[in-house]
Amino acid sequence: MITEVITIIISILLITIFSVILEGIRSKVKALLQMREGGEITHEIYDLFSLLSMKGVLPTRTSLIHVLTPYMTFSLSVALGLSVPFGLMSVMGGDILVVILVVLAVAFIVSVPSMVISNIYANIGASREVILVSTGLMSLVVACSSFVIKFGTLSIIDIAKSITLSLSDIIAICVIGYAVYVLSEFTPFDISRSETEIIDGVLSEYGGRLLGLMEWSLYIRRFSLIMFFSTFLAAPLIGKTFGFSSILSHFLTLLLQIVFVVSYYMIASMVEERHARARVDHVIRLNGVFVLVGLISVVLSLIGM
Repeated sequence: MITEVITIIISILLITIFSVILEGIRSKVKALLQMREGGEITHEIYDLFSLLSMKGVLPTRTSLIHVLTPYMTFSLSVALGLSVPFGLMSVMGGDILVVILVVLAVAFIVSVPSMVISNIYANIGASREVILVSTGLMSLVVACSSFVIKFGTLSIIDIAKSITLSLSDIIAICVIGYAVYVLSEFTPFDISRSETEIIDGVLSEYGGRLLGLMEWSLYIRRFSLIMFFSTFLAAPLIGKTFGFSSILSHFLTLLLQIVFVVSYYMIASMVEERHARARVDHVIRLNGVFVLVGLISVVLSLIGM
């Protein structure tokens, strides 16, 4: 019982606060790569809470859906975070299908208000959001299907405990790592929120507190998806050494997950620094390639490899 309570508290702190600190680490790494000092790691927290302290700004011709969208997006993003494993337990079940459906729901909720408003930049951002998530999520679904077929479960933790160095597992993990990068909207896949090209896209009509909630939601989704991916790396490594039944294994897995998450953010910062924003057709083509690679892992799973 104590272990569960401690894990829940740690999970909430990581989802709400550490996810924002990681954005500061990401900005700091990019600044160092650009040979400049950059802001403090905690600067993102200051910026976020400055936005949250302001009055919310909405479109002139607004509706209830525009008012509710930031709150619904934030709630679903937190739910996504609580659905992924922290250590060897998950607060809300830890089901792969739940993760996929919540990611899809967030994309839908973010896009719909931007589609119905008379703002060409928001309209373009919404269409790009739909394209990005639908094609990126497809590669994630295919890769996860390989695990479901092979291990006969939808539980993220049970799958992570069963992963081996088989060819199908390695390919599936690589595809999931790529899909998480796409769905996290790191450069070059930040096509729906381009500041210079479409003036923030899906976020262009929000300001103040509501913009802060939308930004915070993105940070939480990024962290949650990368935490989801890190489970497939951390759990097998700890399990091989310490087993899966002890409290020590649980907290060591959580610690290793955090190490992998921080490493992922740092690598993502390096990739972002080397690449410009991609064209939409290039994103579709590249995501299609990874869907095909994911299908290879499914075929290998079916034949037991």
